[in-house]
Amino acid sequence: MSRAVCGLLVIASLAAAGVARAAEPQNPQPATAHVTYVAASSAYVDAGHDEGLREGDELEVVRQEQVIAKLKVTFVSTHRASCSIAASTSAVVVGDSARYTPSATPAAVVPVSAASPSGTARGSGLHGRVGLRYLSVIDRSENNGGYQEPSLDLRLVGFGLNGSPVDLDVDVRARRTSETTFAGGDETISRTRTYACSVAYRFGEVGRLSFGRQHAPMLDGVEIFDGLLFDSDGPRWGGVVLAGYVPDVTDLSFSTDVHEYAGYFRVHNLPDATSRWEFTTGLAGSYEKSTVNREYLFLQGVFVAKRFSMFATENVDFNRDWKVDVAGLDSVQPTATFLSFRVHAAKWLDFHAGYDDRKRVYLYRDFVTPLTVFDDTHRRGTWAGASLRFGDHVDLGLEARESQGGSPGKADSYSLNLGAERFTRAGLGVRLRGTHFTNDLSSGDLYALFTGATIAAGLHLELSGGHLEETNVDPSLDRQSTWYGLDLDAAIGRRWSILLSLNRNQGTFETQDQIYASVAYRF
Repeated sequence: MSRAVCGLLVIASLAAAGVARAAEPQNPQPATAHVTYVAASSAYVDAGHDEGLREGDELEVVRQEQVIAKLKVTFVSTHRASCSIAASTSAVVVGDSARYTPSATPAAVVPVSAASPSGTARGSGLHGRVGLRYLSVIDRSENNGGYQEPSLDLRLVGFGLNGSPVDLDVDVRARRTSETTFAGGDETISRTRTYACSVAYRFGEVGRLSFGRQHAPMLDGVEIFDGLLFDSDGPRWGGVVLAGYVPDVTDLSFSTDVHEYAGYFRVHNLPDATSRWEFTTGLAGSYEKSTVNREYLFLQGVFVAKRFSMFATENVDFNRDWKVDVAGLDSVQPTATFLSFRVHAAKWLDFHAGYDDRKRVYLYRDFVTPLTVFDDTHRRGTWAGASLRFGDHVDLGLEARESQGGSPGKADSYSLNLGAERFTRAGLGVRLRGTHFTNDLSSGDLYALFTGATIAAGLHLELSGGHLEETNVDPSLDRQSTWYGLDLDAAIGRRWSILLSLNRNQGTFETQDQIYASVAYRF
């Protein structure tokens, strides 16, 4: 979507609804949601606007009283939210608890009588974040590569602007990349990308119609689009219908070359039930002018109870035209099977198992280490494991995995995780991981260490590192890799945050340093 169109949408929404100053929540109590869906780099939780979540909020995924991941909300409906997985030390699974601090009561559900004397409902107004960031990757090997990238991002989120049923969502990022290529040349590129720019109108407490650039929830292959989306989420059932265009993949500019349509229906029990279940089904299609890109059926089932949780999803593609005549595909073909089970046998014991046959899962990571690369390449396959809890501070995890896809082909791996958390007043925590793996071409071992503590009010320090050693059938491909890093996260008051991250990845084929720093102001 062009910046001009985005600007017009923002001006129109603010002019129609007015801009109200955000009201600060009055000591809100912590709340808990549950993970109901997990993709490669995102997760869904069973809490939304009515439970006090808003775009940009953060949640902590807690398992056996230990924080194993952090989520950031990217899309919110009435009773659910889509989140990106910002950080994790263990895989997030369906049934995990997600802890968060609710925002003030959403304006869309606040009675008019509860509005302030100025006419602004509690919790309404314009919230947001402005951030300055700097990323530098320095090549320390003989490749002579690397780049520097300063950037600026602006996030605006409006809920019930001036007590009206109008919402606003804007996410714009600008960056300037100066790159030194392996051939010795220099290149500088400036980019401005609009990831979200939409205006939404709420119909009571159930429905919402949004227009503009936005995120499409829950559908594989449909991420950012320019168009219309209607989301209805009632006490027992709901659904989504969307239609729009796919932005240009090179610069995210507005384009009409590819258009897509989708709709799905979900049915579930009451939000406050002790055990939660939900079933979702729908259809999605993508077309380039008059040519079919993809048409598929989406199926998903979720069950979350105190002792047992289950998640299952399947995509079934319906192939026609060139897909059958030229590519030789079957007319009906399952393309993405994913199953996950978790049994909470006792307060101190969990079992988990799963199967992942999703053929392509696109991942975005700010920082890549041999650990993240290893987990991504061994994602497809079957796994089973157990987690044990000892007292209030120590946990032990065991997992066996048989991989069937990715570059290693058929591979086996066995992992041991040991964690010790919340020691001393600083909340000192340490987590160790060891993995042994074998495949048709190589075998090896991977070790990783994470430790962190709150060293002062609002100041958190984390240290991480690891070592990978792999022996190949071809000795010339044997490799070793060592990485280590430091992350310093400081919160100054309720508005400012500062992050400094220093990392080194040193291996047989390359050595590089990464420096990342950011300053953000939240209002």
